[in-house]
Amino acid sequence: MSLNSRISKLERALGALPCHCPDTAELSWPGHQPEPQCPTCGGERFIYLLPYHPREAEPLLRQALPILAKAYNGNHNADLSNLTDNELHQLKTAFQAIAQTATN
Repeated sequence: MSLNSRISKLERALGALPCHCPDTAELSWPGHQPEPQCPTCGGERFIYLLPYHPREAEPLLRQALPILAKAYNGNHNADLSNLTDNELHQLKTAFQAIAQTATN
């Protein structure tokens, strides 16, 4: 096996692993598709799909991304039981803001 093919195989394997770098979660909506691979480690990033642009709720959602990452912790289902009351409140505020943009 040549060196180039071994490197390619390693890159594919790394890209299939989840990224554990801090602050690599990203929002996505129609017209905004972030890179699925982390630029630091090459792992698969957490990308939260939104059905529309979050408009004025975007800063709140971006602040809540680390909380969402903590809740999901690499799983497909969120476990909100490991969040503090303050984190749950911040997450609720972000979700209410995004729901408000949906009705406007």
